[in-house]
Amino acid sequence: MKKALVVLGGIGFATLLAGYLLVWRPLKIGGTQLRTYGSLQVYYGALTGLAAFFLEVGRGWILGLATDEELIGKFDAHVAEFNSLSRSIAADHSFIYTPECKRRLAAIGVTSAIGAPGWEGGYEVCFWMSATGWVVHSTYKGILWSDAEVRPLVDSLDAVEIPLQTTAYRRIADHWYVCVQRD
Repeated sequence: MKKALVVLGGIGFATLLAGYLLVWRPLKIGGTQLRTYGSLQVYYGALTGLAAFFLEVGRGWILGLATDEELIGKFDAHVAEFNSLSRSIAADHSFIYTPECKRRLAAIGVTSAIGAPGWEGGYEVCFWMSATGWVVHSTYKGILWSDAEVRPLVDSLDAVEIPLQTTAYRRIADHWYVCVQRD
């Protein structure tokens, strides 16, 4: 779905740009001005681009964030792959950018992953699987592996209101957590 929306948005942007060039900056070839019919393309491009944008942004609002139980179910179904990926990413952070890693992440429903220094000098790998919101204020939810204890721990991320600029965690196994982050 995301690739289709990116393509749709790209077509909308290209059409909008072509319409702009034809309406406000008519093209001339060999001294002859081309006939302008770009206003229709401007409207088509604007509507297509906006539709793709709002579908992608609104997808999280329409579908909402995944629940803790949905994420735990995905984790349980692919626990061996999560363990393998977390070890590979922790050993070599650049592995995240390889086609093999991207293929493996997509196969288990992970939209993006990041490995970074974590709590108390430890290392964390976060597998983002659900998101909602706008660019300015977004909420992300996923599965986290950490070699150190993380906090704050809660019983349910579905039932707690997360303040802006905060991350909260729910333990699901040794070193494994469901996490939610609000930017």
